[in-house]
Parts: sequence; structure tokens; C-alpha cells
Amino acid sequence: MNSADVLIGVIQVTYPEWKAARHLPLFALIGGFIVIAGAITWAVLFLTMAPKQSVQFVFTEFINNSGYQSPGWVGIMSFYTPLYALYGTDGILHIAEEMNNPNSDAPRAMIWSMVISGVTTLLGAIILGFCAGDWKSYMETE
Repeated sequence: MNSADVLIGVIQVTYPEWKAARHLPLFALIGGFIVIAGAITWAVLFLTMAPKQSVQFVFTEFINNSGYQSPGWVGIMSFYTPLYALYGTDGILHIAEEMNNPNSDAPRAMIWSMVISGVTTLLGAIILGFCAGDWKSYMETE
């Protein structure tokens, strides 16, 4: 469910007689702008207001507070959470039957969704790395 679906749901609950089908492209566009504006706002706020770390910390420091002794296993496990960002392909499979040319359009859309999700996830992780602040004091609190 994206922001366009939420917006349509609110309007249909408020005005049950209103037919939203002809306005779906507009709502999808508005929802897309809301998502993009939210991502840009998030990035700007973090980059301007959060305490910063050095480039060396972000790209070379490896902190293992997981309890596992093997750095290899910790490295593999660290990829588990960012992997959720690549699940955007699931939505494409649900609408593939509605496409005009699903044999070529669905795989192309799946690849592009993974590329876009991967790039935005990587950028988000880098931003969070720079904005980690005083991580030692965070680890000491309960």
C-alpha cells in the first residue's frame, strides 16, 4: 500500500459516492511526489541536523557488537536487513497480468525496481553511517 492508496481510501470513506477510478493516475503521481519529497526531506534533515562521523569511519570501520565472533558471519548477517529494500519486485508480479506486454515489461520493471531500490538503500545507509553520531554512548545505554 502506498500513499496514493491511502489517499484514495480516505476520500472514498469520506465521500462514498465519488468514483476514484478515473483519478487513479493523478493520485499515483501525487503519491510518488509525496514519497520522493519525504525521502529528500529525511536526507536533508539527517545531513544538516545529526552529529557527523568521518569518511574513514563510514567506509572503513567495522564494529561487531552482535555477540558473534566470526567477522564473516557478521558481515553476511548485516546484509539481511537491507535485503528487504529489494522486495519491490513483488508488487510488479501482482500487476503483471494487467500489463499489455507482460513477457518483456514485467522483467524490465522488476530489474528497474531493484536498481532504484538498491541505489536508494545504499544512499540511505551511507547517510545513516555519516549521521551515526556518538555510537559508543548509544551502545552503553539500556
